[in-house]
Amino acid sequence: MALSKIQSESVNLADDFAFTGTVSGAGAMEHISTTDVTTPAQFVVFDNLSTAYDTFVFQYEFHPDTDGSQFGIQFLDSSGAAIDDADGYGYYNDFDGTAITSDSTNFIYISAATIGNDTHEGLRGQLTLLGRNYAVATDAVPPCVIGTGIGQYTTNVFSGGTIVGGLNSQQIQTIRGIRFFVTANNIERGKVHLFGVRS
Repeated sequence: MALSKIQSESVNLADDFAFTGTVSGAGAMEHISTTDVTTPAQFVVFDNLSTAYDTFVFQYEFHPDTDGSQFGIQFLDSSGAAIDDADGYGYYNDFDGTAITSDSTNFIYISAATIGNDTHEGLRGQLTLLGRNYAVATDAVPPCVIGTGIGQYTTNVFSGGTIVGGLNSQQIQTIRGIRFFVTANNIERGKVHLFGVRS
């Protein structure tokens, strides 16, 4: 018999429960995929993100193949090409108490400049993409990201900070994806968990 309504005060949640359904409705965060980087690659690309969500959350970890690596992101335009114009993005980030900022650049940094590739070095973070379904309008902020990250410098010293960036006024357009990349050489190993947030 189907149960149509439950009152929380009548359910004992102290036991173990197996859940086989799906969570839906506004505010639900749903796991979409996990991407494993097992062979060296400069880019990890998420194209054709579902229009069922306007907000996506990326939980990532990357290990570069070279010391002194720096990581960034770029959006993909409506054709799936990376938006890499010199005036494509603006960002305001703060790593280790030092602000780095630009109103006109071709990507958004998600790490400090010297992430290492020794044992235990690399980058972890969480990035939220807002505005997947953005329709060009003068009364709405274009697609942007907010997040935090932590990494290890080339000397096994922690580095961390905040990430805030998005398309600037020279590149107002719809997007359909995002790509993570390292500015030189490759990501030797990594993993990205992708979640969609229901509106």
